[in-house]
Amino acid sequence: MRKVLLVVISLLLLADLAGTGLVVSSGRGTLSSELASFGLSSGRAWFSIGSLSFGEIGEKGMVKTFSNPHGVNLSLRPYVTRPGNGEGWNGFVLDYERMGIIFSVDERPLAGISFSGEWVEAAMMAVYGDGGGRGFHYDAGESQEFTTVYAGFDLSPGAFRLTALMSYAAEVGSRSFLSAGFSIDDYSFSVSIGSLIALQDSFSPVFGIRGSFGEQGYLFMFSFSSGDVPVFSDDYRRKDAYALSLLEFGDIEFRSEMETAFTRRGKRVHRERFSFSWKQVEAGYDTEEGIFIILRAGDFTAGYENGIPFIGFSPSVSGDSFSIRMMIGGDGSFDLHLRADL
Repeated sequence: MRKVLLVVISLLLLADLAGTGLVVSSGRGTLSSELASFGLSSGRAWFSIGSLSFGEIGEKGMVKTFSNPHGVNLSLRPYVTRPGNGEGWNGFVLDYERMGIIFSVDERPLAGISFSGEWVEAAMMAVYGDGGGRGFHYDAGESQEFTTVYAGFDLSPGAFRLTALMSYAAEVGSRSFLSAGFSIDDYSFSVSIGSLIALQDSFSPVFGIRGSFGEQGYLFMFSFSSGDVPVFSDDYRRKDAYALSLLEFGDIEFRSEMETAFTRRGKRVHRERFSFSWKQVEAGYDTEEGIFIILRAGDFTAGYENGIPFIGFSPSVSGDSFSIRMMIGGDGSFDLHLRADL
Protein backbone atom coordinates (compact mmCIF):
# COMPACT_ATOMS: atom_id res chain seq x y z
CA MET A 1 0.00 0.00 0.00
CA ARG A 2 2.84 2.38 0.85
CA LYS A 3 4.48 1.84 -2.56
CA VAL A 4 1.18 2.41 -4.37
CA LEU A 5 0.66 5.67 -2.46
CA LEU A 6 4.16 6.86 -3.40
CA VAL A 7 3.48 6.09 -7.05
CA VAL A 8 0.19 8.02 -7.08
CA ILE A 9 1.65 11.08 -5.30
CA SER A 10 4.65 11.21 -7.61
CA LEU A 11 2.59 10.85 -10.77
CA LEU A 12 0.27 13.68 -9.69
CA LEU A 13 3.20 15.97 -8.97
CA LEU A 14 4.87 15.12 -12.26
CA ALA A 15 1.78 15.32 -14.45
CA ASP A 16 2.06 19.03 -15.32
CA LEU A 17 5.84 19.24 -15.57
CA ALA A 18 7.56 19.86 -18.88
CA GLY A 19 10.51 17.88 -20.15
CA THR A 20 9.26 14.56 -18.79
CA GLY A 21 11.22 11.43 -19.63
CA LEU A 22 10.49 7.74 -19.11
CA VAL A 23 13.07 5.04 -18.47
CA VAL A 24 11.92 1.39 -18.38
CA SER A 25 14.19 -1.60 -17.81
CA SER A 26 14.21 -5.04 -16.24
CA GLY A 27 12.87 -4.70 -12.70
CA ARG A 28 13.07 -0.91 -12.54
CA GLY A 29 11.68 2.25 -14.09
CA THR A 30 12.05 6.02 -13.81
CA LEU A 31 9.72 8.91 -14.55
CA SER A 32 11.58 12.22 -14.49
CA SER A 33 11.46 15.89 -15.37
CA GLU A 34 13.63 18.93 -14.74
CA LEU A 35 12.09 19.38 -11.28
CA ALA A 36 11.25 15.88 -10.10
CA SER A 37 11.84 12.18 -10.61
CA PHE A 38 10.24 8.95 -9.47
CA GLY A 39 11.48 5.41 -9.82
CA LEU A 40 11.33 1.77 -8.84
CA SER A 41 14.52 -0.21 -8.20
CA SER A 42 14.59 -3.86 -7.12
CA GLY A 43 10.98 -3.57 -5.99
CA ARG A 44 11.62 -0.46 -3.87
CA ALA A 45 10.31 3.03 -4.63
CA TRP A 46 12.30 6.27 -4.57
CA PHE A 47 11.58 9.85 -5.64
CA SER A 48 12.94 13.38 -5.60
CA ILE A 49 10.69 16.45 -5.74
CA GLY A 50 12.54 19.71 -5.37
CA SER A 51 14.28 19.64 -1.98
CA LEU A 52 12.41 16.52 -0.78
CA SER A 53 13.76 13.03 -1.48
CA PHE A 54 12.77 9.50 -0.48
CA GLY A 55 14.80 6.32 -0.82
CA GLU A 56 17.73 4.42 0.73
CA ILE A 57 19.23 6.42 3.64
CA GLY A 58 21.62 3.86 5.17
CA GLU A 59 24.32 3.69 2.47
CA LYS A 60 25.71 7.22 2.67
CA GLY A 61 25.82 10.29 4.90
CA MET A 62 24.57 10.73 8.46
CA VAL A 63 23.09 7.27 9.04
CA LYS A 64 26.13 5.52 7.55
CA THR A 65 28.54 7.62 9.63
CA PHE A 66 26.79 6.97 12.95
CA SER A 67 26.52 3.28 12.01
CA ASN A 68 30.22 2.83 11.11
CA PRO A 69 32.32 5.90 12.03
CA HIS A 70 35.57 4.05 11.28
CA GLY A 71 34.54 3.72 7.61
CA VAL A 72 35.54 5.91 4.67
CA ASN A 73 33.87 8.98 3.11
CA LEU A 74 32.30 10.19 6.36
CA SER A 75 29.65 12.91 6.17
CA LEU A 76 27.09 14.23 8.67
CA ARG A 77 24.65 15.44 6.02
CA PRO A 78 21.70 13.12 5.34
CA TYR A 79 21.59 11.55 1.88
CA VAL A 80 19.14 9.53 -0.18
CA THR A 81 20.50 7.02 -2.69
CA ARG A 82 18.79 4.79 -5.22
CA PRO A 83 17.81 1.52 -3.52
CA GLY A 84 19.88 -1.54 -4.28
CA ASN A 85 19.16 -5.20 -3.71
CA GLY A 86 17.79 -6.19 -0.32
CA GLU A 87 15.51 -4.44 2.15
CA GLY A 88 17.69 -1.49 3.16
CA TRP A 89 16.55 1.47 5.25
CA ASN A 90 13.98 3.80 3.66
CA GLY A 91 13.52 7.41 4.68
CA PHE A 92 12.84 11.02 3.72
CA VAL A 93 15.43 13.80 3.43
CA LEU A 94 14.66 17.51 3.14
CA ASP A 95 17.51 19.80 1.99
CA TYR A 96 17.14 23.49 2.68
CA GLU A 97 20.22 25.56 1.81
CA ARG A 98 22.83 24.44 4.39
CA MET A 99 20.40 22.51 6.55
CA GLY A 100 19.28 18.91 6.13
CA ILE A 101 16.44 17.04 7.87
CA ILE A 102 16.03 13.26 7.86
CA PHE A 103 13.02 11.21 8.96
CA SER A 104 12.11 7.54 8.80
CA VAL A 105 9.56 5.15 10.28
CA ASP A 106 11.16 2.16 8.53
CA GLU A 107 13.36 -0.33 10.43
CA ARG A 108 14.07 1.63 13.63
CA PRO A 109 12.22 4.99 13.48
CA LEU A 110 14.59 7.96 13.46
CA ALA A 111 14.72 11.72 13.03
CA GLY A 112 17.74 13.98 12.60
CA ILE A 113 18.96 17.41 11.59
CA SER A 114 22.30 18.67 10.23
CA PHE A 115 24.04 21.91 9.36
CA SER A 116 26.83 22.32 6.81
CA GLY A 117 29.14 25.32 6.59
CA GLU A 118 32.24 26.07 4.56
CA TRP A 119 34.48 23.89 6.73
CA VAL A 120 32.17 22.49 9.40
CA GLU A 121 29.35 19.95 9.61
CA ALA A 122 27.24 19.29 12.71
CA ALA A 123 24.36 16.87 13.27
CA MET A 124 22.02 15.35 15.83
CA MET A 125 19.85 12.25 15.39
CA ALA A 126 17.46 10.30 17.64
CA VAL A 127 16.71 6.61 16.96
CA TYR A 128 13.96 4.60 18.63
CA GLY A 129 14.60 1.16 20.15
CA ASP A 130 12.51 -1.24 22.21
CA GLY A 131 15.40 -2.66 24.27
CA GLY A 132 15.11 -6.14 22.76
CA GLY A 133 18.42 -8.00 22.73
CA ARG A 134 20.28 -11.23 22.06
CA GLY A 135 21.24 -12.37 25.52
CA PHE A 136 22.41 -11.52 29.00
CA HIS A 137 26.15 -12.01 28.41
CA TYR A 138 26.49 -9.78 25.35
CA ASP A 139 27.49 -6.13 25.38
CA ALA A 140 24.14 -4.33 25.48
CA GLY A 141 25.55 -1.43 23.47
CA GLU A 142 26.29 -3.77 20.54
CA SER A 143 23.52 -6.37 20.79
CA GLN A 144 20.39 -4.47 21.87
CA GLU A 145 18.40 -1.66 20.30
CA PHE A 146 17.78 1.08 22.85
CA THR A 147 16.36 4.52 22.19
CA THR A 148 19.58 6.40 21.44
CA VAL A 149 20.65 9.97 20.73
CA TYR A 150 23.60 10.59 18.38
CA ALA A 151 25.41 13.90 17.87
CA GLY A 152 28.67 15.14 16.44
CA PHE A 153 30.66 17.65 14.43
CA ASP A 154 33.21 17.49 11.62
CA LEU A 155 35.78 20.28 11.23
CA SER A 156 37.96 20.48 8.11
CA PRO A 157 39.85 23.81 8.00
CA GLY A 158 42.42 23.59 5.23
CA ALA A 159 44.25 20.26 5.07
CA PHE A 160 43.31 19.11 8.57
CA ARG A 161 40.19 17.28 9.69
CA LEU A 162 38.77 16.55 13.14
CA THR A 163 35.61 14.48 13.72
CA ALA A 164 33.98 13.97 17.12
CA LEU A 165 30.82 11.87 17.62
CA MET A 166 28.87 10.74 20.68
CA SER A 167 25.93 8.49 21.48
CA TYR A 168 23.78 8.16 24.59
CA ALA A 169 21.13 5.70 25.79
CA ALA A 170 19.78 5.69 29.34
CA GLU A 171 20.33 1.93 29.68
CA VAL A 172 23.92 1.96 28.33
CA GLY A 173 25.31 5.40 29.11
CA SER A 174 27.43 7.37 26.65
CA ARG A 175 30.00 6.24 24.09
CA SER A 176 32.13 8.50 21.94
CA PHE A 177 34.35 8.50 18.85
CA LEU A 178 37.22 10.75 17.78
CA SER A 179 39.11 10.94 14.48
CA ALA A 180 41.93 13.28 13.44
CA GLY A 181 43.98 13.49 10.26
CA PHE A 182 44.99 15.48 7.19
CA SER A 183 44.48 15.40 3.42
CA ILE A 184 46.68 17.08 0.78
CA ASP A 185 45.89 16.13 -2.82
CA ASP A 186 46.32 12.32 -2.97
CA TYR A 187 48.10 12.20 0.38
CA SER A 188 45.94 11.59 3.43
CA PHE A 189 46.16 9.90 6.81
CA SER A 190 43.86 9.68 9.82
CA VAL A 191 43.59 7.83 13.11
CA SER A 192 40.29 7.06 14.85
CA ILE A 193 39.47 5.72 18.30
CA GLY A 194 36.30 4.94 20.21
CA SER A 195 32.91 3.39 19.43
CA LEU A 196 29.23 4.31 19.37
CA ILE A 197 26.14 2.46 20.51
CA ALA A 198 25.16 0.12 17.68
CA LEU A 199 22.78 1.60 15.12
CA GLN A 200 22.44 -0.98 12.33
CA ASP A 201 24.69 -3.91 13.25
CA SER A 202 26.32 -5.53 16.25
CA PHE A 203 29.94 -4.63 15.53
CA SER A 204 31.56 -1.31 16.34
CA PRO A 205 35.39 -1.04 16.05
CA VAL A 206 37.30 0.81 18.74
CA PHE A 207 40.40 1.71 16.70
CA GLY A 208 41.09 2.46 13.05
CA ILE A 209 43.52 4.05 10.59
CA ARG A 210 43.06 4.98 6.94
CA GLY A 211 44.98 6.91 4.34
CA SER A 212 46.16 7.32 0.77
CA PHE A 213 49.17 8.50 -1.17
CA GLY A 214 50.07 8.81 -4.82
CA GLU A 215 51.59 10.74 -7.65
CA GLN A 216 50.53 11.24 -11.26
CA GLY A 217 49.49 7.84 -12.59
CA TYR A 218 49.64 6.06 -9.22
CA LEU A 219 47.33 5.86 -6.19
CA PHE A 220 47.32 3.68 -3.08
CA MET A 221 44.51 3.67 -0.47
CA PHE A 222 44.19 1.64 2.71
CA SER A 223 42.05 1.27 5.84
CA PHE A 224 42.18 -0.90 8.96
CA SER A 225 39.90 -1.20 11.99
CA SER A 226 39.87 -3.42 15.07
CA GLY A 227 37.07 -4.42 17.41
CA ASP A 228 36.84 -4.49 21.19
CA VAL A 229 37.98 -7.37 23.39
CA PRO A 230 35.38 -10.18 23.04
CA VAL A 231 33.22 -11.39 25.91
CA PHE A 232 33.83 -15.14 25.61
CA SER A 233 37.18 -16.94 25.38
CA ASP A 234 36.16 -18.72 22.15
CA ASP A 235 35.54 -15.37 20.48
CA TYR A 236 38.17 -13.28 18.69
CA ARG A 237 38.85 -9.59 18.34
CA ARG A 238 37.33 -8.65 15.00
CA LYS A 239 39.49 -6.91 12.39
CA ASP A 240 38.77 -5.40 8.96
CA ALA A 241 41.31 -4.28 6.36
CA TYR A 242 41.09 -2.88 2.82
CA ALA A 243 43.73 -1.82 0.28
CA LEU A 244 43.52 -0.44 -3.27
CA SER A 245 46.43 0.09 -5.68
CA LEU A 246 45.98 1.83 -9.05
CA LEU A 247 48.72 2.29 -11.68
CA GLU A 248 48.22 4.05 -15.05
CA PHE A 249 50.41 4.24 -18.17
CA GLY A 250 48.49 6.28 -20.73
CA ASP A 251 45.52 4.11 -21.79
CA ILE A 252 46.76 1.14 -19.75
CA GLU A 253 45.54 0.67 -16.17
CA PHE A 254 46.50 -1.90 -13.55
CA ARG A 255 44.20 -2.20 -10.53
CA SER A 256 44.50 -4.34 -7.40
CA GLU A 257 42.02 -4.56 -4.49
CA MET A 258 42.12 -6.57 -1.28
CA GLU A 259 39.59 -6.98 1.54
CA THR A 260 40.02 -9.16 4.60
CA ALA A 261 38.18 -9.56 7.89
CA PHE A 262 38.20 -11.70 11.03
CA THR A 263 34.76 -12.09 12.56
CA ARG A 264 33.90 -12.30 16.26
CA ARG A 265 33.95 -16.11 16.01
CA GLY A 266 37.31 -16.22 14.29
CA LYS A 267 36.06 -16.82 10.75
CA ARG A 268 38.35 -15.29 8.12
CA VAL A 269 36.80 -13.60 5.09
CA HIS A 270 39.24 -12.65 2.32
CA ARG A 271 38.84 -11.34 -1.23
CA GLU A 272 41.31 -10.12 -3.85
CA ARG A 273 40.72 -8.68 -7.32
CA PHE A 274 43.36 -7.93 -9.96
CA SER A 275 42.53 -6.33 -13.29
CA PHE A 276 44.17 -4.95 -16.42
CA SER A 277 42.41 -2.63 -18.85
CA TRP A 278 43.42 -1.11 -22.16
CA LYS A 279 40.95 0.91 -24.21
CA GLN A 280 37.98 -1.46 -24.82
CA VAL A 281 39.52 -4.51 -23.10
CA GLU A 282 39.38 -5.40 -19.41
CA ALA A 283 40.63 -8.67 -17.92
CA GLY A 284 41.66 -10.01 -14.56
CA TYR A 285 41.05 -12.41 -11.70
CA ASP A 286 38.75 -12.28 -8.67
CA THR A 287 39.18 -14.79 -5.85
CA GLU A 288 35.38 -15.09 -5.53
CA GLU A 289 34.32 -14.83 -9.19
CA GLY A 290 37.38 -16.31 -10.93
CA ILE A 291 38.85 -15.18 -14.27
CA PHE A 292 37.00 -12.46 -16.18
CA ILE A 293 37.47 -10.73 -19.53
CA ILE A 294 35.28 -8.03 -21.08
CA LEU A 295 35.48 -6.71 -24.66
CA ARG A 296 33.62 -3.59 -25.76
CA ALA A 297 33.25 -2.48 -29.37
CA GLY A 298 30.61 0.12 -30.19
CA ASP A 299 27.18 -1.35 -29.46
CA PHE A 300 28.57 -4.82 -28.72
CA THR A 301 29.88 -6.21 -25.44
CA ALA A 302 31.17 -9.74 -24.98
CA GLY A 303 33.23 -11.61 -22.44
CA TYR A 304 33.47 -14.14 -19.65
CA GLU A 305 32.51 -13.33 -16.04
CA ASN A 306 31.30 -15.27 -12.97
CA GLY A 307 32.11 -18.49 -14.82
CA ILE A 308 29.64 -17.68 -17.63
CA PRO A 309 30.30 -16.40 -21.18
CA PHE A 310 28.06 -13.51 -22.25
CA ILE A 311 27.34 -11.25 -25.20
CA GLY A 312 25.37 -8.02 -25.27
CA PHE A 313 24.04 -5.67 -27.91
CA SER A 314 22.84 -2.11 -27.18
CA PRO A 315 21.64 -0.29 -30.30
CA SER A 316 20.31 3.25 -29.91
CA VAL A 317 18.19 5.72 -31.89
CA SER A 318 17.81 9.42 -31.02
CA GLY A 319 16.12 12.54 -32.34
CA ASP A 320 15.55 16.16 -31.30
CA SER A 321 13.11 15.25 -28.53
CA PHE A 322 13.53 11.52 -27.93
CA SER A 323 16.05 8.73 -27.50
CA ILE A 324 15.71 4.94 -27.48
CA ARG A 325 18.37 2.50 -26.35
CA MET A 326 17.99 -1.28 -26.11
CA MET A 327 20.30 -3.62 -24.20
CA ILE A 328 20.01 -7.27 -25.17
CA GLY A 329 22.07 -9.85 -23.27
CA GLY A 330 23.15 -13.28 -24.41
CA ASP A 331 21.49 -14.76 -21.33
CA GLY A 332 18.07 -13.57 -22.53
CA SER A 333 17.95 -10.37 -20.46
CA PHE A 334 16.43 -7.29 -22.05
CA ASP A 335 16.47 -3.61 -21.04
CA LEU A 336 14.77 -0.68 -22.76
CA HIS A 337 15.72 2.95 -22.15
CA LEU A 338 13.15 5.38 -23.57
CA ARG A 339 13.14 9.15 -23.15
CA ALA A 340 10.69 11.61 -24.68
CA ASP A 341 10.65 15.36 -24.01
CA LEU A 342 7.04 16.53 -23.84
